[in-house]
Amino acid sequence: MKRASAYLLQSLVPLGAVAITVALCLFTVRGQEADQAAMVAMGQSSNRVVGLGSYLGTTFVPAASVLVVAASVLFALVRRRIGQAAAAALLFAGSAVTSQLLKNEVLARPALLSDAGWYGNSLPSGHVSLAVAAACAVVFVLPRGPKLVAAPVVAAGALLAGVGIIAAGWHRPSDVIAATLLVGCWCAISAGVVGLASQLNPNRRAIVAPGTTIAAPATAALLLVGSAVSAVALALGYAASTWSTVSSVALMAVTVVLTSLAAAAISSDGRVFRV
Repeated sequence: MKRASAYLLQSLVPLGAVAITVALCLFTVRGQEADQAAMVAMGQSSNRVVGLGSYLGTTFVPAASVLVVAASVLFALVRRRIGQAAAAALLFAGSAVTSQLLKNEVLARPALLSDAGWYGNSLPSGHVSLAVAAACAVVFVLPRGPKLVAAPVVAAGALLAGVGIIAAGWHRPSDVIAATLLVGCWCAISAGVVGLASQLNPNRRAIVAPGTTIAAPATAALLLVGSAVSAVALALGYAASTWSTVSSVALMAVTVVLTSLAAAAISSDGRVFRV
């Protein structure tokens, strides 16, 4: 019970970073200026990798993400890892729904700039939420050994889609950051929910892998804090006018990779999931 509650509390870390990102990137002049300038700069890139990301991100992310998550859940069910299957489905659905609600129903982008064109709110990115959530779902259901190998690989694919969507002019860097943080939040929530549910099962027999008693939640906490710090660093860089396009991409990369690694740490916890 304490372990599950700890993960639910950990979900507040990325959520707090989302609040700071919104406050500085969405509701300040400097934040909007820097975010808009970063999007324009990426859109002018002639890099072929960025171009590939733009094509893949704007064309295949929704359908591919759903297929990846469906395959992940099926894989977990075949292995009789019900908790992993439930957590993967929950983190994907929660991330997708929360992103759409925040973007379309809760947040509005104030018109603080006079020459930035369209002012429709695009934070958080629904496409990036799907891509990062699908990456984390894959990590959640893999056996304990391959998790750390797969995490940076699938994170790279999600980051490529995020950069590509910015280059296409669909989203700004803060949109990608906020979407990634929300996925991290739902990774922790899903572990907490599955952990609480498993405690209610009197016939449950936890299979605890060596070294997971303390290492998994502590490592997950550190990784979630790291992803939150990188996100806040981007927002503060915007506010202080010390940002650059390179730093924006670098901090996005750190946030996405650390979130994926946090998913690996969370899902390797033998007291919550069967490993």
